[in-house]
Amino acid sequence: ARCTEADILSVVNSIGHAKKPRVHVFLTLSPFHMKYVLNKDPMEVRKTAIGAVSFASDKIKRANKNGEVEFSVEHFGDCGENLDFVIDTLQEVVKAGATTINLPNTVERTRIKTFVDMIEKVYNALPKHVTISAHNHNDLGMATAATVESYFAGAVQLECALNGLGERSGNTNFYEV
Repeated sequence: ARCTEADILSVVNSIGHAKKPRVHVFLTLSPFHMKYVLNKDPMEVRKTAIGAVSFASDKIKRANKNGEVEFSVEHFGDCGENLDFVIDTLQEVVKAGATTINLPNTVERTRIKTFVDMIEKVYNALPKHVTISAHNHNDLGMATAATVESYFAGAVQLECALNGLGERSGNTNFYEV
């Protein structure tokens, strides 16, 4: 869900009855996207992320005691220059109720070593009860390697697609991981 109350409520109403429902909210924290897509100051974006996770956590737990929240840093691979800001934001998002942090290498713009180093830095900065997730796109054909290496950097939820057909026909192949 986008970080809006309407989207979050729609998800909660749709999945709240599941055995272990998870609301997945996402928001970009990359400098480029905050400035030119969201047209917002980084602190305003941080506040939006924290508020959305807090709202989602409250609503899903009211609907189902087993409910969880996953927060995705859209365009995480583009966050190298502001990684400390991202980590500070993620620490606050975890305090607000996120139990899984998803780190995508959207359109695979970041080289594998750089991306994996970023994942490891996030993993080391967050409490160990938090699940780190890697979500690699395969635009340059390196998603499988990035996904496998992400595991060794602390990501234990590896988002894949069958035969590489994912949200945009470009996620890492499950059978290769």
